[in-house]
Amino acid sequence: MFFSKRPIGTWEMVESVIDDALDQFYKMVHDDDELSSFMVGCNTQRLKQMQRDHWEATFTNGFNSSYYERLGRIGAAHANVSLPPHFFVRGYGFLMEALMVRMRRKMFRRSDATQQVLKEIIDIILQDLSVGIKVYYDVLQDGKRTAGQDVLNHSDEFASRMQQLA
Repeated sequence: MFFSKRPIGTWEMVESVIDDALDQFYKMVHDDDELSSFMVGCNTQRLKQMQRDHWEATFTNGFNSSYYERLGRIGAAHANVSLPPHFFVRGYGFLMEALMVRMRRKMFRRSDATQQVLKEIIDIILQDLSVGIKVYYDVLQDGKRTAGQDVLNHSDEFASRMQQLA
């Protein structure tokens, strides 16, 4: 199912545990010496709601054009605060584990269908991570290109001034 367009039956399972998992995720972020500095001045409740909305739209609608637009904004926001990619990946791992632990607790019967839904949820989260890292990388590359062009422009300006002095 990896990279599927329309997840079926996944949001219902995630919805029942997402709020608790996000609470645990943001507690971990706030308690972590390296990550807590990224939260200074942030409205955690707003971030939780935005993240919940993102997951609901992703698990409900799949990987459509709105998804890619949303992920572009999310990836750019993480890159703009200079969140290192390894923290980004670590956060996904933490959140995925928190979701899986809670979903397993809620499952009374572990049918093949339920196991398939769990597999689909993991696939969706990993697809989201993959796209998020690509967006993050693209933002960084664009920044490098811009910085490189700025250096060239300043070099040209400097060379022109030096010629005027000669």
